[in-house]
Amino acid sequence: TWRCTNRKCHSSLIWLNEEERVQKVRPHNCEPDFDAFEKLKIKQALRIAVCNDPNTPIMKIYESVIEPFQGNPRYQTLLPPFDSVKDFLYRTRKKCNGHLKVYNGFP
Repeated sequence: TWRCTNRKCHSSLIWLNEEERVQKVRPHNCEPDFDAFEKLKIKQALRIAVCNDPNTPIMKIYESVIEPFQGNPRYQTLLPPFDSVKDFLYRTRKKCNGHLKVYNGFP
């Protein structure tokens, strides 16, 4: 099952497990947001880089992932500032490394 990333849109696609035939399609009722998709791709690239390299500082990982996009004017408004993704990246690293905070015996 696939669903549109826009939560207000009820678009979905259902296909059979064994075969690659589409079983049911519900069309979009929203306009595509290509900028949001690009932001998700950048955030996913950051997440993967943080999980794959647990010893490199978060700031260096951020700079290495963002650097290829900085020369392209299309991405100037799409690139998240470090301060806005810093906490997300640290939480991601903790999840990847299996570290959980415990308060009074409860995670």
